[in-house]
Amino acid sequence: MIDLLAFGGNVITVMLGSGAAFGILKWHTDWKTQQNKAKFLATQLAVQLEGYAIDCSDKISGHITAEDSNEAAGDYITKIVEYPPLPVSDAYQSLERSIADEVLQFPQECQMAERAARFLWEVADTDACLENYKDNTIRIGAKAAELAKKIREHYSLPMRKLTFGEWDVYQFFADELKKVVAREKKYAGEM
Repeated sequence: MIDLLAFGGNVITVMLGSGAAFGILKWHTDWKTQQNKAKFLATQLAVQLEGYAIDCSDKISGHITAEDSNEAAGDYITKIVEYPPLPVSDAYQSLERSIADEVLQFPQECQMAERAARFLWEVADTDACLENYKDNTIRIGAKAAELAKKIREHYSLPMRKLTFGEWDVYQFFADELKKVVAREKKYAGEM
């Protein structure tokens, strides 16, 4: 006579074992899909931030040209470059938390840079206001470029050189940030 309990126990074990294996395989597949979505979102965000940094560097360059030419060429910055809407995705929840936090805060930081510069229109002269718009654009553009680099490093994306001929956006921001710091030190010394 066959021991049905023993036979049934093996069937249950096989069923539970295959069910667990299926569950683990499904979890792994879902996890891998979410990671791929997060990496794609990270790529989108890095490219968007780099594009924003390029736009800022263009505005700053035009501002410097206007200063150097007494407005014969170029244009003064009278508004911080508006940051485009963030990509819509359900993958934000899969981004590394500190990166997601910085990315989601960045549009608000752009707004704060605009408000801080605009405030001077009411309390200072035009030259000080224009200088503040330039400095805030330098700061926010540099921050966008650095955040893009951080995202690329964290998600092992290829580093993108923002170089066009002799123009290196990263070096441009590094040089301009030094000038901002020097101006601030000079201003602090005059007080």
